[in-house]
Amino acid sequence: HYSAPAADLNVLDEKVWSRTVTRDADGALTVGGITVARLAEEFGTPAYFLDESDFRARCRAWADAFGPDADVFYAGKAFLSRAVVRWL
Repeated sequence: HYSAPAADLNVLDEKVWSRTVTRDADGALTVGGITVARLAEEFGTPAYFLDESDFRARCRAWADAFGPDADVFYAGKAFLSRAVVRWL
């Protein structure tokens, strides 16, 4: 899916970012209410941060969109970790 460059680079495109990614009052990027700076301080960089509640909500939305007779699968090659496997 192609997205044209945003007119305002501070706007977070919901097609790209987790629904729980926001900017706090100081403009700092947050994931699930925790600043990315704090996450980087605690876990180091580079790192991938996924919000479990958003991940699960998107999985449910896919399953609901196709109905009860369809099986929806996660493409592990997109990103697979022990945490993601537990969520599935």
